[in-house]
Amino acid sequence: MTVYINDVLVNLVIDSLLIDDAIEERSICNFAVITTSHYLEGQKVQVFDDDELIYAGFIDSIEEMKSGNTIIHQITCKDNHYLSDKRIYAQAFESTAAGTIVTQIITDKLAAEGVIGNPAQPTFARNSVAYLIDGTEVAIDAPRYETGKYSKALTIESALTGAIWANYTTKEWSEL
Repeated sequence: MTVYINDVLVNLVIDSLLIDDAIEERSICNFAVITTSHYLEGQKVQVFDDDELIYAGFIDSIEEMKSGNTIIHQITCKDNHYLSDKRIYAQAFESTAAGTIVTQIITDKLAAEGVIGNPAQPTFARNSVAYLIDGTEVAIDAPRYETGKYSKALTIESALTGAIWANYTTKEWSEL
C-alpha cells in the first residue's frame, strides 16, 4: 500500500493503515506516517494498492508525537463525501430526470471542488400512447407524472402490457 498526502508519497508505518469503508456515509481512513514535515487538516489523501486507488479523501484530524527530529503523525481522514456534505443546495426540480438534476448540482456547486461527472441519463420507452387518471393522453415514449400524496409522482409501468401472469381463464381473472 502507498499513501500520498497532497500528491507526495509518505512513509507509512507498517500495519498502521485501516480503512473503514461505508456505504451511503463517510468512509474513514486511519494511518501513521513518519516524517520531518507537518500536515494540516483538509489536505488531500490518496491510498493506492499497486496502481489502484482504493481511498481518496482529506485529513480530518492529526496527532503528532515528536521523537528527536522525527515526527510520528497519527492521521484520520474523511472520504470525498466531505465535498458534498459541506455544501447546501436548495433547488426545486419538477418533472426532471435524476441525471439532469445530478449534472446541475455538479455544475452549480461541486465543479468548484474539482468534482466532475457525467451521470447516465435514464431512458423511458413505451411504444403506445398512455393516459393519465384524468384522461389526458400521454405521448409514445413519454413518462406519466401524476399528483401523488406529497406532490408529483412517477407512474412505473410494466414492460408487459396486457399479460396475464397466472394460469387463469378470463372469467377467473375477473373474479379475483
